[in-house]
Amino acid sequence: MKKLFALLLSLVMVLSLLPVTAMAEETVIGAISFTGTLPELEVGDTLPDVSAAFAVPDGANYTVSAKWWDNVAGADAAVGTAVEQGDSYALVVPITVKDGYEFEDTGIPVVFNGEDVESVFTNVIPVDSGEPDHILNEFEMRQIYEFRTVIDKVEISFTEPALGEAFSAITIPAGANYEFSDEYERGWINEDWDPATVVEAGHAYYPDIYLEVKEGCVWAEEYDISIFVNGVDMTDHDDMNAYMLSDGVFNIYPRYSFMVKLDKVELTVPAIGEGDTVFGIDDITVPEDALYTVQGLRWYDEDGDIAPDAVLEKGKKYRYEIELWPEQGCEFDEDNTDTLINGEKVDGGGEADYWYANGELNLKTIITAVDLPDVLPDELKVGDPLVSGLLKDEEGYTVSGMSLVYDDGFGPAGATAEEAAYALMLLAEAEEGCEFSEDVVVTVGGEPLPDTMFKTVTSTEIRYGKLYVLDDTQLIDKVEITVDKPEIGKEGGKPSVAEDAPYELNEFLMGWSVADSNDIDELVELEGVFEEGQHAWLVTALFAKEGYLFADDVEVYINGKKIDLDGGTTGMYEGSMMICANYMGQLTKEGAPPTADNAQLMLWSVMLTVSALGAAYVVSKKRYAK
Repeated sequence: MKKLFALLLSLVMVLSLLPVTAMAEETVIGAISFTGTLPELEVGDTLPDVSAAFAVPDGANYTVSAKWWDNVAGADAAVGTAVEQGDSYALVVPITVKDGYEFEDTGIPVVFNGEDVESVFTNVIPVDSGEPDHILNEFEMRQIYEFRTVIDKVEISFTEPALGEAFSAITIPAGANYEFSDEYERGWINEDWDPATVVEAGHAYYPDIYLEVKEGCVWAEEYDISIFVNGVDMTDHDDMNAYMLSDGVFNIYPRYSFMVKLDKVELTVPAIGEGDTVFGIDDITVPEDALYTVQGLRWYDEDGDIAPDAVLEKGKKYRYEIELWPEQGCEFDEDNTDTLINGEKVDGGGEADYWYANGELNLKTIITAVDLPDVLPDELKVGDPLVSGLLKDEEGYTVSGMSLVYDDGFGPAGATAEEAAYALMLLAEAEEGCEFSEDVVVTVGGEPLPDTMFKTVTSTEIRYGKLYVLDDTQLIDKVEITVDKPEIGKEGGKPSVAEDAPYELNEFLMGWSVADSNDIDELVELEGVFEEGQHAWLVTALFAKEGYLFADDVEVYINGKKIDLDGGTTGMYEGSMMICANYMGQLTKEGAPPTADNAQLMLWSVMLTVSALGAAYVVSKKRYAK
């Protein structure tokens, strides 16, 4: 009897848990859908009743409501209010959970009339409960109806400062829809933000300007406002600074420098090596007449920062970063400062009021020559074994063979070739404590490395391979790209390829970069138009269409002229290819800039995917900072 009672009790407990579990799952709402009609408003209309304008599906565990909000008054607006010029209203549509329910998270899909709500409404705002558990209980949609004048351009004027002269008054155009703010003082200030009256050497000056809109107007989005100074568009100029304050006041302060420009940094550091302790900040010296001082030192290895008393170990690579500050009245020339450590030029960078000099101490064994075994067949047939496994173990590096199958990743070790597109590859890997030199000489069976794109060389590994097509995949042996030549004062044109080409441009990577020299490390994404003196680089990527692959010896033509290939890729078997073409020489006003017709062009080819492209080519430059 006891056993029967225990069994029944267990069954009751299990059954009682099931509804609770199901109810718990059902209380979390994972998607939102609602329907309705957004009203249209014009000056002269009255605000319509929107209390029943929106609805949720039957059985939904959330409700929808709607009301009008007066953006100017900062209060609810009544139905029937007349719409006048200068008004601004928001249609507020909250979606609220019923008691006992909650929304899953802020990223759940919200759909309006079958469309993503963010493509319809101006704002979508998740609202949590405000309680310690922060339950998400509301989504608020807002549609803005703007009847104020939107200001997307400001103009300021003054006499540009000159040494020894008093600063002029700052003016704005008569009749402008904005005015000086009474909440903040305006005028000229120096680099210490102190008021300034006369221009003196050794200082930087700013006209500190605060603007607010007049009644019936509103600012455009901060980054959409153009700024003209004395009739010249300085919106994206390096010396322009602007910031929208939280109270809607637009602060503008372009910079005018009368400081001594520092275009060279020289440092002397001790010579140290294996077994020595890293040098400290007191061991760094600068020339006696230097107009800068050493303010900081940071040592780090491949794993991160190291202690200031760390001992150097063989087989490791160390880097150090020295921070410098200019003397009073001086500043670093951001675009034209050479950085030298012990007489050798090194990487340096920073801004006007600080500079970094970056040094390196490499205690790894440097490998200057690598010989790969000549094991990749000239021809691969169905039934032939695939190259795989450890092939060579040399001092400082090993060589392995691997097989890759197009669209299917790595092939099984030692497998027999079947009908497919293969990449057979040799991989040389530097052992711990070793690395390949930048100009490592790579041979295959004692002979020079074949001139093929299917190779990559880094400090830690060398890859070389061949493509073999055993199925109906077709190889692309020629690529043709058309693009407008870069011109001063114009934006960079987009490259194009023929519609019937067996390859296509990647939509995420087809643009222009610029640098102040031919140094690839200085590239930044082009913003705006080409400027005189810049070096222009076309950066684009190609994907092979289905059923095609790029051949090892693919030829690349830009505007009808062949490019000499330099470099290689492990991505060819995946059907991807990157092109970085350097239009050598500065862009000048005298005649057309050099192009692929006579330029030495550099082609990089790397393994690319759409996801990698989106992350790798994002270079941004902040205009607004204070």
